[in-house]
Amino acid sequence: MLIKRKLNQFQFIKFGQRFDITIVDDVFPFHISPWRNTEYLSLADHFKTRIYSDGIEKNKLLPEGISYQTALRDFRKKFPKSKIYSRKLRLFSPINTELVYVLFLGYLRQYFKHIKKHNLNLVFNLYPGGGFDVNDESVKLLLTEMKNYKNLKGIFVNQKFTFNYLVNELKVPDNLILLANEPILPNYYHHVTISDKRWYNIDKDTFDIAFVANKYMPMGIDKGFNVFIEYAELLSSKYEFVRFHVVGGFTKEDITQSNNTTNFTFYGYSDFEFFKKFYAEIDLFVSPNKPFAKGGIFDGFPLGTSIEAGICGSVVMMSDLLNENECFVDNHDFLLINNEIDEMLRKTDRLISNPEIMQSFVENFRESIFKFSNNNIALTKKNNFIKNVLKEIK
Repeated sequence: MLIKRKLNQFQFIKFGQRFDITIVDDVFPFHISPWRNTEYLSLADHFKTRIYSDGIEKNKLLPEGISYQTALRDFRKKFPKSKIYSRKLRLFSPINTELVYVLFLGYLRQYFKHIKKHNLNLVFNLYPGGGFDVNDESVKLLLTEMKNYKNLKGIFVNQKFTFNYLVNELKVPDNLILLANEPILPNYYHHVTISDKRWYNIDKDTFDIAFVANKYMPMGIDKGFNVFIEYAELLSSKYEFVRFHVVGGFTKEDITQSNNTTNFTFYGYSDFEFFKKFYAEIDLFVSPNKPFAKGGIFDGFPLGTSIEAGICGSVVMMSDLLNENECFVDNHDFLLINNEIDEMLRKTDRLISNPEIMQSFVENFRESIFKFSNNNIALTKKNNFIKNVLKEIK
């Protein structure tokens, strides 16, 4: 262990080719969160960019049997014009860069000692997840250390809650913070059509409901999986034609034996090509997400899973307990829920009784999300911020 700690001091060595931006991430390329690849591709279009990937072969979210080289080869085949320079992170990896860019707090925690050691300029994203717990004193200490780091050049946030937390709780100067809360959409989302969509009582006899999430806590309380199961049980007792579909980190073993699972199908982790076909058969996507289910951990709004479901053709029913919504109109684009089971059942009853209204929900959702994203204006904001930082540095 002592030898390993000493070796970790040499995770980076400051030499080699100089880059504008060096990104350190756990997994790249990453097929489950396509917005991540989109963000990195945008950076590489504007700046000379290197990405170090750490632990890709051990990450449970990647397809089974995929090695780093295979994932990278597939990425380059999909994006042949990409200017990203990618390497697997090893001991003695060269780091000679104007700026280090980190996506999640967990990775910043792990590599901040190397950033300080080499006096590297830093811009980081404070996205929900990735170890960001507003009630954790160690997180507050880390962010305070970041705030006081002489080479901190900026913090990017995508939630109003995070912006207010940094300014009001940690007294971070607001000129260091960029709020870019517009969703980042992969370009291929704009080419998705719903011409093959099949609706309940119009094209099929079943009413199909989906829940899609990673599993981070028992019973998925943070993602609302426990709420979904209770909702499913009550709905099943009322309608025999309702079917439930679970994609992601949850399995049959996450449901107690007292629950009826005969109308459940579990799929595990899947990629976008799967979801395009999957949502053609799904009437309703349900996300009863709950912030602060454990400590001060919360998710963003809208979740990437919700965006994907709506774009691919499902009515979206989701919570927004932190009041982040600036994009959608309730009962027009989507169905807002506060995780009250009676409310969820009432809104589902309305869809089942009036299946002809579901297509307009999907069309309105798609129109709103594309308009709010505004050709990924969040990336434009970030790139302009970084351009100004690099001008100051150079």
